[in-house]
Amino acid sequence: MKYLNILLIILPFIFSCSSDTPENDKEKIPPIIDTSIRVGTFNVGVGQTATAEEIALSLKSFYLDILSLEECPILIDKNSEVEEFYSIIGKALGMEYFYIGDISSGNHWIEWGKDKTGKYAGKYKVILSKTPILQSKKNLLWREKVGHIHRLFGLKPRLKIRN
Repeated sequence: MKYLNILLIILPFIFSCSSDTPENDKEKIPPIIDTSIRVGTFNVGVGQTATAEEIALSLKSFYLDILSLEECPILIDKNSEVEEFYSIIGKALGMEYFYIGDISSGNHWIEWGKDKTGKYAGKYKVILSKTPILQSKKNLLWREKVGHIHRLFGLKPRLKIRN
């Protein structure tokens, strides 16, 4: 009985001096905040080899936050009830925000080809995002090549080409 009384007196003291309590652990370890983003790019190839649904399925496992689509087609008939190609991909990946370039890459349109379904054409640049796109800015990237100007995001060059 004598040893039990001593043990009962010592045990609370031992536990109160322990540094392994959850309260102390919370103070020592800062919370982990993940500030990384996952960015990807995909050349849609005008949808000639895969539908929007197939492309979205292939990209889903990457858990992207921002996705750039190159050569993305848009609807030929804007009055139809069909959803835009990039919108189908965006919804499947949880990306509700987008930015789309003004003109088709290289000014290609229907003459270049249509997608597998025949509902879409053109080669546009599209950026999809899970977070709002607060601001956008177009930058001219060009070079002269045999009298042609290569354009990005639909900007027309502000220069005169001499003959």
